[in-house]
Amino acid sequence: MGRIATLIREVEPDFPMDPYGSAMNLWFKVAETIYHVHGYNAVPASWEFSPGAAARLDTDEVREVYYLSVKHLVAIGNLLERYVQQLKLAGKTY
Repeated sequence: MGRIATLIREVEPDFPMDPYGSAMNLWFKVAETIYHVHGYNAVPASWEFSPGAAARLDTDEVREVYYLSVKHLVAIGNLLERYVQQLKLAGKTY
């Protein structure tokens, strides 16, 4: 999982102190971008994503992933899903 950790580290400044929170934050950014740009059905069901109350997507908040294709967003999200599962198995959650 070195590549995904490198990606998260580049995007989320708190990664060294909070790998779980950083991974979840980026995963939410990816899921929200897919939801708002490509529609709810484009978000993989396995992610169990539930959109927040925000009616609009703040593109500044998701600037790292906003312009990626849905194919690339899903690939990144799937990597994040596996990384989060590894953190859970290692007991590195809250």
